[in-house]
Amino acid sequence: MASQVQAAATTTVTLANALPAVGDLTALTRAAAAAAEAPEAPEAPARDGEGRSGTSRSDVLARDDAAALVEFRDVTFKYPGGRGLQQIGFSVPRGDITALTGHSGSGKSTTADLVLGLLRPDSGQVLVDGEPLAPSDYRWWRRHVAYVPQETVLVPGTLRDNLVWSVRGTVGDEDCWQALDRAAAGFARELPQGLDTILGDRGVRLSGGERQRVAIARALLRDPALLVLDEATSSLDDATEAQVLELLASLTPAMTVLVIAHRASTIQLADHVVRLDAGRVVTARPAGGTGSEG
Repeated sequence: MASQVQAAATTTVTLANALPAVGDLTALTRAAAAAAEAPEAPEAPARDGEGRSGTSRSDVLARDDAAALVEFRDVTFKYPGGRGLQQIGFSVPRGDITALTGHSGSGKSTTADLVLGLLRPDSGQVLVDGEPLAPSDYRWWRRHVAYVPQETVLVPGTLRDNLVWSVRGTVGDEDCWQALDRAAAGFARELPQGLDTILGDRGVRLSGGERQRVAIARALLRDPALLVLDEATSSLDDATEAQVLELLASLTPAMTVLVIAHRASTIQLADHVVRLDAGRVVTARPAGGTGSEG
């Protein structure tokens, strides 16, 4: 069983290593983005000029003078054929929940890939903690980001296997239960063998909503500076989704959340809303405010 879990993890890490090469191959990029959850091979300390070398979340959250954890400044990215983003600008304030919304094809997934460092802007800047995110910073940055996709990635094995395989260091049972509680995954306490319950191939013994909550709990165990939820609550009913987001809000300001969503119920629970249309920002405002439209 352990070898199966490791094989699945290795496959995901291999996809992550391929990211710079796949660029506009949307399907592979979306699958590989889940590798932001995956453990990485040991890396040598960064030398001067080779990127930021901080290893703890406090290194990312240390700047009191930078209101935004992530900021886009006039970012343009084009795929072959012309689709993409055109000079977009917005901020993801630290310690808040920001909703990124828009119709299908508006540029949400591309924006998420730029946030994760899976794509590089053609022009403009993506800033993290007030400083431009250079290509040499990408690996450093991904250690501080947890990404939860709409299509949940579960590996063969137990609930515990699926919670801890992507986490650096030792994780105890109490840590697992705390993360599950914060993800509104109370159903896990009723499983016959608790954390040792076999979930089946791809978590077949769980419902879609239960799998999504396990994935969110796994992300929380990484103790991220930024949690990106890419339609990751789409299988939850409105009440459960509200419970999850309220629990996540209780973790701020220690954690920043970027939610990519279509549902009005999700957007209403955010502190800030960024709306995209045809690759441009048409709304960037605090939730409930009038903001700016273009």
